[in-house]
Amino acid sequence: LEMSHGQKVLCCDPAYGSSKFGIVGFEKIDGIIHIKDAVQFERPSPAAMLERITIMAKNYGNYVLVDSAHPGLILDLTKNGINAHAVKFGSTVDGKAINQGNSLLSVMTIDAAQAVKEKRVRIHPNFKDLIAQLRAIRFNDKGHPDKKELTFDMGDCFLMGCHHLKSNSLKVIKM
Repeated sequence: LEMSHGQKVLCCDPAYGSSKFGIVGFEKIDGIIHIKDAVQFERPSPAAMLERITIMAKNYGNYVLVDSAHPGLILDLTKNGINAHAVKFGSTVDGKAINQGNSLLSVMTIDAAQAVKEKRVRIHPNFKDLIAQLRAIRFNDKGHPDKKELTFDMGDCFLMGCHHLKSNSLKVIKM
């Protein structure tokens, strides 16, 4: 893949169990978010994923966002020279309580839906698994993706990336 010079981020939703390990790469060029990579793995070894992300991160300015539920991966990536940050889906935004519907997950979901609605996202048809997850997802009573029926690992990556490229002010946990 030839990479140009837009704003870039690689997002990871690790899963070492029931769901899959999702990795999605983004580049924002002239206000449009382009999906450059979208892969998922079933029951991968942690070492293989660390190596894969370390290699892929080079195409994204070594900037990686990872679901905060996996601090070990974030620590390992950091040790490998990757600028890795945790994304805490349940954290509050702008100091407002989660029960006001203002969790980071709520904001990320709205940001991603808005970007798609406004046609500011380009996903190549080859990324069938990502497209299928985005088309199939339903929302629960909180307006969050309902993950009871299907895996949404690349979808969570999509939420992280769209939000990051919109706001560039993700709340992160320093490891």
